[in-house]
Amino acid sequence: MSYRLTLEEFNALRDKTGESIKKIRKSPVESKAKAQLELIFMALKLDVAREYKFHEKRKWKFDYALETIKVAVEYEGLPLRVEKSRHTTIQGFCGDCEKYSEAAILGWCVIRVNAISMESGLAHDLIKRAVDSRRISHIEVAERCQDGNVSSVPCPAHTQRSAGSGLSALRL
Repeated sequence: MSYRLTLEEFNALRDKTGESIKKIRKSPVESKAKAQLELIFMALKLDVAREYKFHEKRKWKFDYALETIKVAVEYEGLPLRVEKSRHTTIQGFCGDCEKYSEAAILGWCVIRVNAISMESGLAHDLIKRAVDSRRISHIEVAERCQDGNVSSVPCPAHTQRSAGSGLSALRL
């Protein structure tokens, strides 16, 4: 399913909900894309944290995050001119790889979007699918807890040591 909003639809929904979208200082294409991203969060009724710090030791932040289900959305700006940006330098690209790898190790699902995926509707589809899959997993774990502990992390009653490996596995 594709989900695209015109600027007029976005403004109508923003005016109707009374939500204010902070001003974006980038190009008009990125401004529209980020505004559409905010609108997708509103349409999906997602209360996202902005600039969410996810790592204890590093100062890494996600652009948007749903902490309870560990879904993050990173908006990757694409340079419209031949300008350098963090995402187009080797050092920046390698830094992003490390950041996203550490996020995965910590259990985060990171959805990376850009102006093109916003325009095509792909960003909406990816965000919705990620949130839906995490909500389903979160509910299944919560329903299986026998000790009343409801969290996104399996309770001790549902984990067991694998023989010799030292890894925990969820008993189903």
